[in-house]
Amino acid sequence: VVSTNQEAQRVRDAVAQLPDDWRKVIQLRFFEEKPWSEIAQDFGRSEGAVKHLFVRAQHELGERLGARS
Repeated sequence: VVSTNQEAQRVRDAVAQLPDDWRKVIQLRFFEEKPWSEIAQDFGRSEGAVKHLFVRAQHELGERLGARS
């Protein structure tokens, strides 16, 4: 059984390996709990564009975390 701390570290490591924009959108939304409007402003993009970026980042994270060694 994997401890909560080990799993949290695994997630942090996977996030750290994402491309910059993906990592930043995950950081802002998940960890800092910023609203979409603020994230969009930070990126200089529309809310729809950052939501799409977020979905792509989530998908990639799922792929990376689903592939256990």
